[in-house]
Amino acid sequence: MNGQLGPHQGAKPPIRPDWLTTVVRELQLLAGAILPSATDPDAARNTMLARITAPESQLESYLLCGLLSEAELHLGAGVHRPEVPPVSRNPVQQIATLLTKRLNEHWTLERLAHTVGSNRSRLQIEFKREFATSIHQYLVRQRIEEAKRRLAADATAKVEAIAWSVGFQSKKAFYDAFRRETGLTPGTFRANASPE
Repeated sequence: MNGQLGPHQGAKPPIRPDWLTTVVRELQLLAGAILPSATDPDAARNTMLARITAPESQLESYLLCGLLSEAELHLGAGVHRPEVPPVSRNPVQQIATLLTKRLNEHWTLERLAHTVGSNRSRLQIEFKREFATSIHQYLVRQRIEEAKRRLAADATAKVEAIAWSVGFQSKKAFYDAFRRETGLTPGTFRANASPE
């Protein structure tokens, strides 16, 4: 090949085989041991995420989110979940509830509008009128609030794992959003939140 590198030679592969093996093993543990006996499936999921190295590519991130969603969809049926109050018929309130309860999912305006049976332009306008912020900014704030809670609650969880568990697609996006919302880095926030 006259010394030239092919598309994957010398470059980092889009999915690391050892990373994928770890993800699959952890999903098997989640499916076989942790999830069925868990009274708090979110805690079980976070335990699993803390044991997985954060994705390094968009493809790895997409794969992890998809695998987790599928695992929860198929395995979560037998898990005891706390009773959820009835969902409001107001599309804006439905969106707020979805974003709060399922903040780790990849949401688009089209998907949200389809989910609540509304027009995306109308939904944006009504959401901003009711919450004085955009849908995107509301989701980012919900993710940061949950990340703050998790950072304060578990001093051993990896910051990257927390970022992925609340729906951020990259470490940089998480750090930038966290600093914008709190004025601190996640590490500084955790140090200030930890009891001395």
